[in-house]
Amino acid sequence: MKFRFQKIYALLFLILFAIEVLIALYANDKMLRGFVGDVLVVGLIYCFVLTFFEVNKLRIIVAIGIFAVLVEISQLYHLVEILGFQNNQLMTTVLGNHFDFNDIWAYTGGCVIIYLIEFADETKRPKRRKLF
Repeated sequence: MKFRFQKIYALLFLILFAIEVLIALYANDKMLRGFVGDVLVVGLIYCFVLTFFEVNKLRIIVAIGIFAVLVEISQLYHLVEILGFQNNQLMTTVLGNHFDFNDIWAYTGGCVIIYLIEFADETKRPKRRKLF
């Protein structure tokens, strides 16, 4: 893992962060706030890591997916309360306080979307046949 600042991922991180903040502050729709926000947070973490480090992209996608699932499982066992952070708004927001299995699907979907974006290779697609 090498340190290297990558402007494109920094820009994507800032855009995703702004969207997440807007969703957190203004969205009342459960689908947007719950599912879309969870899909985007995977991309947010991915872009943050790639802003500063040159890493194997596939491994980092898998690692972020595992991390997200572990955070969700920690909600099942009320880790926020165990650590005494139930009155800390930041930690409650970051770690969450409500387990929902659908969040795991959202994290998985986010990882799949990142994978498809990063590894979509035009040269490996079958070539179209020309009619003439």
